[in-house]
Amino acid sequence: MALDTLTGLLRLALITATPIALGAYAGITSERAGIVNIAIEGMMLTSAMMSQLVAMYINGRSVPCWVIRRLVVQGRYQQQLLA
Repeated sequence: MALDTLTGLLRLALITATPIALGAYAGITSERAGIVNIAIEGMMLTSAMMSQLVAMYINGRSVPCWVIRRLVVQGRYQQQLLA
């Protein structure tokens, strides 16, 4: 019983810490490249919102190519706006 609780706790900690670690890694990478990007959290939140909207839109169907192209273009515009 205690091992299952510990395993579940470690799994939850890993799942919860992954977005924070990815944001920190993005910040370190952009800082080393000489770019001060203070909008990393906003970019991650907007990307999460867009991925949720796409998931609601497709609802188990295959993704059309125009949706992927639109998301790439939206990501580029967002990067230019927030950087």
